[in-house]
Amino acid sequence: MHDVLIIGGGAAGMSCALVLGSAKEKPFAKDKQIAIITHQKHRIYKPLCLIMF
Repeated sequence: MHDVLIIGGGAAGMSCALVLGSAKEKPFAKDKQIAIITHQKHRIYKPLCLIMF
């Protein structure tokens, strides 16, 4: 189970994901699972990436 779900990969969504991903050592993020899931929709290349911190 995760505490935050970010929907959207635009400027605001990616900024939020980067801030949360870099906050894993902060007191408010201790003992929390942080995951970044990205999905790019493109004609040729469609990666699905899950990064667990």
